[in-house]
Amino acid sequence: MDRENLHQEFEVVYKELDEAPVKAHKHSFFELVYIVSGKGVQCINNNQFDYHAGHLFLITPQDCHSFDVHTTTGFFFIRFNNIYVQTRHDNRKTKNEWLQRMEYILQHATHEPGCLLCNKGDKPLVKLLVEAMIREQVNREVNHADVLWQLVNTVISIVARNIAMNMPERIVETTGEPALDIIRYIQQHIYEPEKLRIETISQNFGISHGYLSRYFKKHTGESLQQYISNYKLKLVETRLQHSDMRISEIVNELGFTDESHLNRLFKKHKGINPSAFRKLAAITPSFKLNTRQRVILFMKIYQQNIQLTARRRGFHLITDEVLYALPQIRDMKAGICQVFIQHTSASLTINENADPTVRADFETFFNKAVPENDPDYLHDYEGSDDMPAHLKSSLLGSSVMIPIRNGRPALGTWQGIYLCEHRDHGGPRRLVITAWGE
Repeated sequence: MDRENLHQEFEVVYKELDEAPVKAHKHSFFELVYIVSGKGVQCINNNQFDYHAGHLFLITPQDCHSFDVHTTTGFFFIRFNNIYVQTRHDNRKTKNEWLQRMEYILQHATHEPGCLLCNKGDKPLVKLLVEAMIREQVNREVNHADVLWQLVNTVISIVARNIAMNMPERIVETTGEPALDIIRYIQQHIYEPEKLRIETISQNFGISHGYLSRYFKKHTGESLQQYISNYKLKLVETRLQHSDMRISEIVNELGFTDESHLNRLFKKHKGINPSAFRKLAAITPSFKLNTRQRVILFMKIYQQNIQLTARRRGFHLITDEVLYALPQIRDMKAGICQVFIQHTSASLTINENADPTVRADFETFFNKAVPENDPDYLHDYEGSDDMPAHLKSSLLGSSVMIPIRNGRPALGTWQGIYLCEHRDHGGPRRLVITAWGE
């Protein structure tokens, strides 16, 4: 599938296309498409809509779309990318107001076909604005770039207004008009926490506190506080993807208690914290976070090599030495610890950590199971204990895996890590200890 790129922050383009289909493609930018003239079919994400003059569509980077042109069509394109969203205003207050308008567009895009203009009064206004932009592009008179920019901003503001007038998410056909009014009120005042208190909303709509919560949940499927929280988190997500605002600024603007409050809610909502989300969005602008990406982003990996002192032949507890060597395990909520021994005549296993006679019995058993001086052994030039040591090592294994839970190895009460020394004079043994998790 073709993907178009925009190599500048913003552009407007007018094209006339004949009766030939424009094949399905995606963008790396946002695009408003206004139909100046002509008829045909818009296809977006496998849905179709008959278009004609006066229709206005929004295409986001996630959308696969095409136009099947039935009669010669004049398309007017307004294209902009994240840089345009982030840098159009030097003044922070003005910039935030601009971002708030953009959020209506970016968060409420339906990704379905259809004209954005639901307000009849806005249709002739947009038509005049598009005609003015086309003239500015053709004539290129003094300050035409500034005039064009102002006209584009006006169109975007009108788009935001029309999206706000559409039925919000989570509303079903049986939703009552008061519930719609409450949702519009929440969206209008989402940046004013004092107006989102249940007492204030109750007073504004003349509904008692207790009944307001029950009524809202009945008609929307979620509680009032859940709706406000989820709506704020969607706005946070948009800011992280499409603005350069600091986390602290987002916290203050949307009324979170502090950064840790936002981090906790956002991680519960998306599976990663806001900073990690922003980093991934910068790498993949139109991404949908999947489980594997969350694991990769949050996974911490630690590794340490240690050398154990020489021990006599037999089975020895080394749990404390392993844990002492990798203190970072204490910072992990969940993960895995692997202990690997770099030798072929010693091994590792997990078993009884209390009664030392268990370890003595292990030695007795393996000496009987794999005896020394077997006449069939070919490898015998390193001593009578050498070949049995190799066999015992393969039987028991060279590594153990231990889950980590809340900063500790999730071993059973009576479990410990054994060093299994199979030689009479094995010498110091080297271990590689690796822990990964979050």
